[in-house]
Amino acid sequence: MTEYLPLVDRQGKVIGKATREACHKNPSLLHPVVHLHILDSNGQLLLQKRSQAKDLFPGFWDTAVGGHVGYGESAETALARETKEELGIESPGAVFLYSYINAAQVETEYVYSYLLRALLVKDCLRQILLKSITNFVKRESSEQQKTGN
Repeated sequence: MTEYLPLVDRQGKVIGKATREACHKNPSLLHPVVHLHILDSNGQLLLQKRSQAKDLFPGFWDTAVGGHVGYGESAETALARETKEELGIESPGAVFLYSYINAAQVETEYVYSYLLRALLVKDCLRQILLKSITNFVKRESSEQQKTGN
């Protein structure tokens, strides 16, 4: 299935759409993304290391959450979806900080930047780890029921 992303003007207003592939090959196609910064009360910032399989900047350190806004989707909805997909947690209380344009050699993004304050990054990581373990156990249990083992 072809994924379409909204095209926006320099103020973030939707003016069209293009495929994800086209947006990643043409820096004149400005498209929106969301970034979530997670900061704890000790000033620690939670980062994630990008997968080696990523098209752009594989293996680099990045914001806690980052992803495209889908065509017809709001930045807030995209943030909730991406946070669930990437960290397995909800992001209530995330506050919009600012937007800016990030121009790279192969693409140009209109970035909606958000901040989530956590009591402690380790508490956020604990929640992510528990969610991952729970999902793993559910998958294993389901596989065992399918195979009869």
